[in-house]
Order: sequence, then structure tokens, then C-alpha cells
Amino acid sequence: MLPSRHHATRGRAAGTGKDPDPADVYRAARIFACLAHPARIRLICALAGGRSATQKELLAEFGWPQSTVARHIGALRDRGLLHAVREDGHTRLTLDGTVTPQLLSVLCQWVHPETREQFLSKFTRGTEAGR
Repeated sequence: MLPSRHHATRGRAAGTGKDPDPADVYRAARIFACLAHPARIRLICALAGGRSATQKELLAEFGWPQSTVARHIGALRDRGLLHAVREDGHTRLTLDGTVTPQLLSVLCQWVHPETREQFLSKFTRGTEAGR
């Protein structure tokens, strides 16, 4: 009996014919696990388009307890999704280049399809300079 197509390609990187690097798979799983929390998705969306914000600004915007904002920012920074820069005594947070427009496109299509194109144009304007 011949193996099914699914069985024959299980574990192979799409279109490459070779197994993905286990470290890359592990890193991707950690990123998706981090993005599985609604508050983190809201923080990512708030920083789209090249926007930067301090933790204090995010506290005012969302009205969440300081400990909640700090915990979610920490998780996003640990996964390499947020970048922090010290500026005039404040730490400014921005999206890191590892959050690609394609990934956010899928996310936006699920979360708010009615504003997907507007969101993507805002996001890509802020990231093109960083490429």
C-alpha cells in the first residue's frame, strides 16, 4: 500500500522537499503561542505602522493595570516581537522586524476583515524603511 500524500510529505518544509530546521519550528511555535493572547494582539495592532509608545502611553490607551501591560510587553519582547529603545529617560516600544506584514495580514483577516486593507497599508508604511 502506498503512503498517502499527507503521510509522504509530513515534516517537510512546504515546497522544499527537506525537513525544516527544528530550531526554526520551535521558534515559530513560541511566537504563535505568544500571539495567542488577545491582549498581545491588541498591543501588536496598537504599534502597527511604525508607531512607538511608552508603557505609560499604552497604560493610558488601554486602561489596563500596569502589571498586565508589563507582563504582556515582557512576553512580546522575550519572543523578539517588540523592540525597546531608551529615549530621553523613557523606553519606547516598537514592533520588531520579525513580525511580518504577511503574518499580520492573516491575523487581521480573522480579527477585523472590514479594515484589513487599511490596517495593512498603515503597517507596511512603517516597516518598509526598516527592511
